[in-house]
Amino acid sequence: SKNMTTVLNHAFFNCSNLQTVVFESTKISKIDMYAFAGCTSLSSINLEDTFITTISFGTFMNCTSLSEVRIPETVTAIEAKAFENCDSLTKLVIPASIESIDRAAFTGCSDNITIYCYSDSFAHIYAENNSINYVLIDKLPVETYRLGDINNDGEISVMDASYIQLVLVDKKEA
Repeated sequence: SKNMTTVLNHAFFNCSNLQTVVFESTKISKIDMYAFAGCTSLSSINLEDTFITTISFGTFMNCTSLSEVRIPETVTAIEAKAFENCDSLTKLVIPASIESIDRAAFTGCSDNITIYCYSDSFAHIYAENNSINYVLIDKLPVETYRLGDINNDGEISVMDASYIQLVLVDKKEA
């Protein structure tokens, strides 16, 4: 429903056939405790169109197929057991808005989890203090292109000039 603002406690608890959740054009501002706990087939959920401020206690507990979650910038807290036993979770993107993560938020997750976060953010410090793999989003290499390197081979050469000539000739004839 487009008018729904809260996903209530246990709303989808143990819905083992639920595979995907998309919040589109909604005004979701709260997802209560255990809302998706036990959804063992849930492999993706898009929270980016929500306005939630907290990943509540046990929200995704035992979602054993969940592999990637992007937390929206409206979220400031991740509570205990939020992702407990999500042993397929490998990528968790955490914005700089996060101010607290409970020490038991990822209990039972595999060692394959990687937190994508910003330098010196709460999530970065949390990952370091809890020996969780992390990647600093703001330090990811940016693809660079050299001006004039049309074929992107790392060199500016006759091949680039020839390609430009061919494109210009085609445009004149058109």
